[in-house]
Amino acid sequence: EKCGKRASIPLLGTIMTPFTLKLGPVAALNILIRLAVAGSATSMFLVLSSWCRRPYAFMGGLLFGFSPYLMTQSENHLNLAFLVLLPPIAWCVGEIVVVRRRSPWALGVALGVFTALQIYVSLEMIALIGLVMGLGSVGYLITIRSHIGEHFKYWARGVGAATVTLVVLAGYFLFNFLFGAGHIQGPVLPVSALQSYHADFLGPIIPTANLLVTSERLSY
Repeated sequence: EKCGKRASIPLLGTIMTPFTLKLGPVAALNILIRLAVAGSATSMFLVLSSWCRRPYAFMGGLLFGFSPYLMTQSENHLNLAFLVLLPPIAWCVGEIVVVRRRSPWALGVALGVFTALQIYVSLEMIALIGLVMGLGSVGYLITIRSHIGEHFKYWARGVGAATVTLVVLAGYFLFNFLFGAGHIQGPVLPVSALQSYHADFLGPIIPTANLLVTSERLSY
């Protein structure tokens, strides 16, 4: 009942419509929570498998899918716990910016599709991964600044294809979110309330009590 009760998750709601009508919203939510955890772990495993050996990819999938963050969010916020689409987005960005071996048009379209789908799950997660991937890309470009001109056309094609695809699939939704009737104005939460929503900076590195696979000695 609590998961995503104040969030709009049109993609997941649409997918689960048959289950919701047949079994009810509680059953549909329980299915989605389990899919969020297992799907996020599997998605990260598949992405890491293209970058490293299977054992390391398997470990990375477990750490991602059963991390303290995901275990915590799955208790209350389905929209923030469904991270199935984030690894493919990161993969597309990595392939476009760093690897540059596949068609930039195909990668751009794939990036636009995954990003649009994620927008229909959680705009907040798009903002977070956009910030992280953006900072990482800028750092990488600084290290290869003398070769930027050689790859500029490749990047432009990939980014252009992604932008066009995103506008087609989610442009209307984004426009209404930013400028439509009832759009958000000002801070979502007062500054005095932010302390209640603080995060543990070392959570991704040091196991906490919210880590599903841990022991009493490792968690705190």
